Amino acid sequence: MRKVFMFVFLFSVSVIAVAGNVFADQFATTDQGMKDMLDGTAATPKQVTLTPEQIKAVNDIFKQTLIVAGKTPLVYTFYTTKDAGTTIIEKQMGKWGIITTMLLIGTDGKLKNLEVLSLTEKRGKPIVLRPFLSQFIGKGIDDTIEVGKTINGVTGATISSKAMVLTVKRALAVYNVVIEKNKAEEKK
Repeated sequence: MRKVFMFVFLFSVSVIAVAGNVFADQFATTDQGMKDMLDGTAATPKQVTLTPEQIKAVNDIFKQTLIVAGKTPLVYTFYTTKDAGTTIIEKQMGKWGIITTMLLIGTDGKLKNLEVLSLTEKRGKPIVLRPFLSQFIGKGIDDTIEVGKTINGVTGATISSKAMVLTVKRALAVYNVVIEKNKAEEKK
């Protein structure tokens, strides 16, 4: 009987440990994030499949690989408002799993707001807090965005901090390549 109890106990602890690593902490839904970012302003969704040329242009902006071209098409959905700007949802691998972030880029091309929607990080959870996220506000493609230089990383969560830097850089670069270039073409 005691052996059965020990087996059940150890099995239960193992299941709980694995489940804790598999499931993400959900901080906000996409709808909640949109409401927070845009203050209820109606946004027009626009779905764009990045071309190989656009992927190369995104990578060239920060002179690093922000997007790896693969066999699966890379599709972005942008939610644009006339005054607030454009929201983009980015997913980036952290140390323990995917970090999903919603970013609001203003009409001036600068980051106005960002919010972590979900993550599976164990030690990186402080990246969802405003003191860390506020370091990115006002950054644009011409700014240096590096952990240890312009961004103070979270102690004990360097990988999570660097994942957020990549998320912000990629969102700014994709915005510049897709939205800004589209605005320029519409003016012609």
